[in-house]
Amino acid sequence: AVFAFGLLIASIFSATILPVASAFYVCQAFGFEAGIDKTVKEAPQFYALYSSILLISACIVLLPNAPLIRITLWSQILNGLLLPVVLLFMIVLINNEEIMGSYTNKKFNNLVGWTTVLVLGSLSLLLVFLLLL
Repeated sequence: AVFAFGLLIASIFSATILPVASAFYVCQAFGFEAGIDKTVKEAPQFYALYSSILLISACIVLLPNAPLIRITLWSQILNGLLLPVVLLFMIVLINNEEIMGSYTNKKFNNLVGWTTVLVLGSLSLLLVFLLLL
């Protein structure tokens, strides 16, 4: 019973935090006001996006006979495939002196970062290849 309660709390927590975080980052990227400390009038795009994500997710979960395990698996595969791209942009930004000033990466950090990008990129390509077989 305790384990089931823990799973319930974790799923409720994830179901609310992930849409909020996604809406926050998208709004920040496009220069819109964002945050749960703002009112709907102050951040309409944030609340519209947050509500849309929740509504779409609820509709998918409530579909009769929806292959939820397959949906979860494919969302994680997509996440893994996009990770090297995100890391690539992060490394480029971290090495930009105009943005980071004296806090740019050192050579060792770049070696670790680029090695990680290459390994994850190679594994992602291998995954795509194996999925297409």
